[in-house]
Amino acid sequence: MLDTDKLALNFVVKGDVTERQLAALASAEHSCRIYTKTVRPNELVAVLANGTLYGIAGFLGTGTGSQAFTGANFTDYGLYGGAAGFAGGVANGIVQSGGKTYTFENCGREVMSLFPQYSNLRILQKSPY
Repeated sequence: MLDTDKLALNFVVKGDVTERQLAALASAEHSCRIYTKTVRPNELVAVLANGTLYGIAGFLGTGTGSQAFTGANFTDYGLYGGAAGFAGGVANGIVQSGGKTYTFENCGREVMSLFPQYSNLRILQKSPY
């Protein structure tokens, strides 16, 4: 998944970038890496949890729906629906993992806004998806 240590804040500044501004950005990045790891501790668990929930819902929904047809086996249809649901849930979990970048960038923007002396330095933020 996305390695938090490789995240970096994108920024724009009017005029030349000073060493003091770069040091402030480095401090914000360091703090936000700690924050992001706390808020989103394990992407793999999040992805697998999504897959499991979707899989269970797919198993129950498809299995139950199959009972409308004479001779349909709940388990056979449920396993098919569960596998499809699991795959869809994992894909959705991977898409949601992009939220880690958004969390990091949002943290950086908020941290830098606390210091008025850096008001000319703007953190660029991407969409969570």
